[in-house]
Amino acid sequence: MTTGLAERTIDNLRALLLERRAGVAHASASFHHEATEAIETADLSDLLDEDDPDTTDAEEALMLAVGADEHLVAIDLALERIIAGTYGFCEDCHRRIPMERLRAIPETPFCVTCSATHG
Repeated sequence: MTTGLAERTIDNLRALLLERRAGVAHASASFHHEATEAIETADLSDLLDEDDPDTTDAEEALMLAVGADEHLVAIDLALERIIAGTYGFCEDCHRRIPMERLRAIPETPFCVTCSATHG
């Protein structure tokens, strides 16, 4: 399957993905650093208190780091789809993803309809 997108369009979307990747990688590194610092300075009793409904700084930073890492994976997979020539097609229904959606969420592997089933 070929993307059917103009080479210039693919180049622009690749550049957008790489720009996003750099920003997300920086955020991920910051969140990992914050989590490490929070763990090192946390009171061990706070970390072990399962009855405490409040999220600790360490837990919050770790959740943000995991989210950033997952976003990095999505971006890397989109870059791989560009190389494979499958970028721009929904992984479920195999229809073309509208350009407006690709410009807004260039890492998306799904059209709007199918993304609703993937939550």
